[in-house]
Amino acid sequence: MKSDIDGIAVIDAKREFEYADQSFARLYGYSDPSGLIGKSWTETYEDLHLRRFEDEMLSVLEEENWWSGVIFGVKSHGEQFSQKVFVFKLENDQFVFLVKNIPSRGRPLFEIGQPELNWPEAVVSPPNIVAIISMDYEINKINPTGAAWLGKNPEDLKGQQCFDVVHRQNTPVTGCPCQKTIETGEAGIGEVKEAGENYVVTSFPLWDSSGNFDAFLHTVTEVESRQPGELKAYDFFLRRLSELKSKEGIYSFLLNFLSEVLGSSKIAIYEKEDNKLQCIAQSGYRRPLKGDKLYLSGCGVRIESFKQNQTRYLNKVKGKENFIRYDPKVCCEIVSPISTKEKKMGVIDIRRFKADSITGSNKNLIEITTTEVAKELEKR
Repeated sequence: MKSDIDGIAVIDAKREFEYADQSFARLYGYSDPSGLIGKSWTETYEDLHLRRFEDEMLSVLEEENWWSGVIFGVKSHGEQFSQKVFVFKLENDQFVFLVKNIPSRGRPLFEIGQPELNWPEAVVSPPNIVAIISMDYEINKINPTGAAWLGKNPEDLKGQQCFDVVHRQNTPVTGCPCQKTIETGEAGIGEVKEAGENYVVTSFPLWDSSGNFDAFLHTVTEVESRQPGELKAYDFFLRRLSELKSKEGIYSFLLNFLSEVLGSSKIAIYEKEDNKLQCIAQSGYRRPLKGDKLYLSGCGVRIESFKQNQTRYLNKVKGKENFIRYDPKVCCEIVSPISTKEKKMGVIDIRRFKADSITGSNKNLIEITTTEVAKELEKR
């Protein structure tokens, strides 16, 4: 389990680390949690993504009490790396961060498999309950959504034993991993069946600034019936898309969603402005593209896709005559219009490093998600 969950931390209202587990600290280049406790989250996240937290995550958390996305972390020596993050809001403006490292090769979104191999991708929904529990099984803190799921307020649940309020039992239920965490200080995961429903139950040790293990993070997640991975990803996309308030937030979500689905890629979004397409968002590029202009009087696959309102796929990019001369490593490109029947808004341009590396499933998902984004933007 330690190798499958790459880090847990709790950040307080001052945006400083209040708790962290050993694996979270090591992930960011610290020998133990004490190196992070009391430090600002600016120590572990790149400036652009901190602004994303402020602009996107905090607004979503006001409504939903949870957020997820792909972001760039920063190790203590300055190295950046990508990761999947689930964030949950507790009372008193505190946040729980669950971090899953993303290997440089990328990996499928929501890969279907055993929870102990793929958590949290094995779970369709975010946890219903996210709580910090004492060594006596007493609830110290709980997310508002989890409290409401139990028909209570967070304050009503403080001091109550988790197995009592969650499972209506006098002792921990069979399959609950909390006992393992308390006895060994190791993370645990289990599956619990109750009243005909299946739940994934997890526990993660938390350490204080002295390196003492004095509490653990506990999650309870209702497991939905399994769907094909492509449909599961699409359902997730629609659910999150409907929650976003701004055009910037929508485009940022589209970029990060497709980055996670496709793995290593260069992605840029171009929006129509007068007689040109102008880059307004990007991912995977070293050089800044924002503000670059493509005049509609010109040529190229992006202009062609926009004018004809059709996806264009170059499965083997041979050279600069049909591609972009400063990017010789890219071997295939797909451009999909962001449009509805009534309005053409722009295009999304995706470039990859292997020839013919966009699958039919990928193409379907790209076209569907860009169409849904256009429909959402048309409402505004």
